[in-house]
Order: sequence, then C-alpha cells, then structure tokens
Amino acid sequence: MAIKISSGSSKNFKRPLTQDNVTSFIDFLKNNGLELAEPLNEHGRGKCYSEAGGRDRRLKGWYYFFLHQEYPFGACFDWRAGDAPLAQWTANQKGEISPEEQQKAAQAVIEARREYEKELAKQHKEAQQEVLKIWQSSPECTDHPYLTNKNVISHGLRVSEGPDYEGYLLIPYRDETKQIVTLSYIPPDGGQKWWHKGAKRKGTWAVIGANLLQQAPTRINYVEGYATGASWFDYVQQQEPVIITGDANGMKEVPKTFHKWFPTVTHVFLADNDESNTGQEAAEVAANWIKQQNGKAEIKLPEEQGLDFNDAVNQLEGELIVKEVPMDTQEVDFARNKPGGRIM
Repeated sequence: MAIKISSGSSKNFKRPLTQDNVTSFIDFLKNNGLELAEPLNEHGRGKCYSEAGGRDRRLKGWYYFFLHQEYPFGACFDWRAGDAPLAQWTANQKGEISPEEQQKAAQAVIEARREYEKELAKQHKEAQQEVLKIWQSSPECTDHPYLTNKNVISHGLRVSEGPDYEGYLLIPYRDETKQIVTLSYIPPDGGQKWWHKGAKRKGTWAVIGANLLQQAPTRINYVEGYATGASWFDYVQQQEPVIITGDANGMKEVPKTFHKWFPTVTHVFLADNDESNTGQEAAEVAANWIKQQNGKAEIKLPEEQGLDFNDAVNQLEGELIVKEVPMDTQEVDFARNKPGGRIM
C-alpha cells in the first residue's frame, strides 16, 4: 500500500511557524479520518478516534508528531490496519525524513504497540470476566425463534435473561486458550447481531461437535454463521466438527490456529455464495494459506447465488448441489474484504 506524504506550511521560512504546523497536522489527521481524543501531544504519541477506510468510528487511531525541531514530521495510524502508517506528514518541502527521524518514528511505533497491547490485554481480561458471568448465569437453550426460523437446533447455546439483551441467543466464542472469551448475541428475529463490548474478537471461534475434535478428525469444516454451521453439521450426519468464525475476517484468521492443532486434516471452507463474493474470497485466502503450509484444503459453496448453506439445505429438495472452487497456491489479498460487524 502506498503511503501518502502531506507537506505542512508552504511559507518560505526555514522553520515555519509552530501554530501553522499544529493546524496543518490536525487538518492532516481529519483528512485521513482521525480526530484527536485528547489534547495534541506536540512531541510524541497520542490517541485518536478513527473511521479511516470507512471503518466504524472507534478509539483505534493514534499518531506520532514531532513538532519542536527544524523540520517537524508525523504520521497517523489505525490499529485495525496494522502497524504501517495510514499516511505521513512533514513540514519540509522535500516530503521525506532523515534516517535519524526514521529511527525516532520506528521507536514511536514500537512503544505505541507495546502500550496498546498492554491496554488491550487488560480490557479483554475485564470483558472476559463479564462474559463468563453472563454465560454461567444464563439457562440452556431448548428452543428459540431464531433457531425455529432457520430450521436448526441448539448445540450448547444459552439464552440471555437480561437485563441487557433479554431473550437473545448466546453463542460462546473461544480463542487459542480454548476458553470462552466473548459472546455473540442474536435477537429472536435474527436482526442486528452484537459482540460483547470490549471483549477479544480477532481469531475467536465457536464449535459444533466439540467432542469430534478429540477423536482425531480427518476433516474440519469452517463457516461464518451459526445457522449455516448447524445445517452443515446435520448434512454431514454429525460426523465432522464445524467451526464458526463469526464473519469473513474470522474465516481467514481462525484456520491458522486449527492448522497448528490439526496439521494433517482436510480443512473445508463453506463459503456463502453472495453477490459481493466476500465469503468466497475469504475462503480462498484461508484455503490458500493452508495449502502454503503444505496442508489440505477444500472450498465449497452453494450452486445458486444468493444462498448460504442454511438456505440451501432448507430450500432444496434431495441431494444438496455443492460447487467446488479451484484454488491456486499463491497468497491472495482481497482489498474489498473490508472489516465489518458492529460492536455492542
């Protein structure tokens, strides 16, 4: 990804006015979808609200800004986009920074990453305690309007008794520790779904047929949503475990964990056949990653566009028509697979 470099004041001074550069840098942040969350730090790092790249507005942005030197410079970031800067800013007309300044910038990134991960770990730990309290106090699901509408049954789900999200279906998601770290909340009408606020999300998964993971499985299936997973679990006569990734981004991340645990199994990716191709593209990224590790992978999607496997199983009579998707062994990067999903 090319990095934009914005110049500051165009006035013909060897050292442009301080206030001009402050104003220029704040405008630079706004132009890149960031807004200061606290007073500007004129020589160091600071936090921002970010909606860069069309993302949801969240406190995930940050910047470094070094004003008090001959040629001020800075950059802005969004943790959801990784450690690389979204854009860089400089007050000198060369549009570049010196090796010494590059070293200072690199150190700022290292320190920011360390601080961010420490804060995030604390946030996740606190949220996990909330999640476990809710989960342990919620009754098992015997039936639920969402499940009835989707024509599937509960596989270890529970129902929230409130006061928040009363009547919502609860799906427990785990991480590489195999412990529950977050919950997905599904309303009775199947409308807007939510994730637990502040809880860990990246790389988390739910499972149908957990006991099968302990019996040396030969195939592990991956789906985005619960209803699709429950439908496929029945379709394979409950003989193969199904991993629910939550969304297309999860489809790319979660299989990396399971490949470490089960390097010899065939990883089967069940993609939604949606018009945007988001589901198929995520499945292709995941499957090709598995192939690059010398693993075995397959991609399947319903023959008819606009369907997921829950739709297909419910609507089609007789044998389910499954479209096999050919794969290459090159890494695929689909820029159009944008982050999604609202957070509670």
